[in-house]
Amino acid sequence: MKKAFYTLPITVLLLLPACSQTSVEKVGGEERSSSTKTDETYQLGDTLKIDDVIVNITKAKQTDPIQFTKSKNGKIVTIDVDVRNNSKDSIFIDRHDFALVSKGEKAIGYHGYEELPLSEEVNRGEQADGKLYFDVKPADSYELVYKPNFTAAQTEIHFDIPAPTSTASSK
Repeated sequence: MKKAFYTLPITVLLLLPACSQTSVEKVGGEERSSSTKTDETYQLGDTLKIDDVIVNITKAKQTDPIQFTKSKNGKIVTIDVDVRNNSKDSIFIDRHDFALVSKGEKAIGYHGYEELPLSEEVNRGEQADGKLYFDVKPADSYELVYKPNFTAAQTEIHFDIPAPTSTASSK
């Protein structure tokens, strides 16, 4: 009896890391599993299946700051995100799950547009579309780091974002 008492907790602890694997798959591509940081950097427009959630970073554009909320770093990059929840549970996706980095420096979020940044509960079978706004210093490219909060592991997914060249309205 004592032997079973000690071996059961050890067995459970050994199985926990296997349960916390996060599956990251490029739709139309090859599936991989990761428990922390993925090795691959995805491109703007790639559609990913993260466990049972489909995420697509559809476009990035430079947008003008509004009159009363100036840019501190020089320009605003607006990134469009589409999410479809095919899992059995609802998920929460938020702008705080994303960071935009250039030359090792993390961009600050921009707040000022009428349309609020992405922050939404997505129920099973539903879709959400939203925007991320970053006040950035001009650069040749950026890296969008996504840490999904609905995964068991602390997975990081990286997207290469070329610097938008044209200025568009914030809508």
